Amino acid sequence: TAVIWDASLAQQALVLSGHENDVNSVDWSPDEAHLATASEDGAARIWDAQSGEMVAILEGHDGALNTAVFSPDGSQLATAGDDGTVRMWTVGSGELLGTLEPQAGVVSSLAWSRDGSCLATGTDDGRIRIWSLPDGEILADLGGHTDFVAHLAWSPTDDRLASAGADGVARIWNAAPSTAAEVLPYLTVSDLSWSSDGHYLAIPAGDTGYGTGEPGRLAIWDVAENQAVTDKLDSDFDLLWFEVDYS
Repeated sequence: TAVIWDASLAQQALVLSGHENDVNSVDWSPDEAHLATASEDGAARIWDAQSGEMVAILEGHDGALNTAVFSPDGSQLATAGDDGTVRMWTVGSGELLGTLEPQAGVVSSLAWSRDGSCLATGTDDGRIRIWSLPDGEILADLGGHTDFVAHLAWSPTDDRLASAGADGVARIWNAAPSTAAEVLPYLTVSDLSWSSDGHYLAIPAGDTGYGTGEPGRLAIWDVAENQAVTDKLDSDFDLLWFEVDYS
């Protein structure tokens, strides 16, 4: 089940029911007319965001789905899951357009580039792969995380790609042909979000170990200045630089 909330009234507006197991992710279409959900039941569903009516069921993955994300123009949906594949679908007809196979185990996260020409995939081997579309060529294979890549987010203004890892590290990559990367280690990191101007990253951080009981924190990171701008952090939030080999 997925729930749409009326933020102004702080109450439920719609309940989207139909999945047979847990819903792992939800994404708005760029025009906010539709929602896409990915579920443990192995299917993605597209919903009318106004009526709550189910528009399409996308099936074909073998095992749980971890994420489903709309392309920037809203015409395609990319889905990924435990079967280690990524599938691209036409939103209107539900037609399968193509499949990517990172061959690295579970695909845990996805992010489209701003122009929709590339797709970034994060997998449980800790690597990020950037694919050109529609030919499916791997443009870059980025290593650095030591656990699965929990979330990916492309900057809204340029070629920087942010990644959150289960290893407790948030990273900022220059996804254009370059070697620059920034490493922002902080507790356990499962998500992150860019500001609309690409100047800041919000990084929710969990405790230093699963189940330790330490309170979670929110890091607001000034990307341009390479420093934290919030007092909700521990004193040490180191910045490291390293080289990425694209060959």
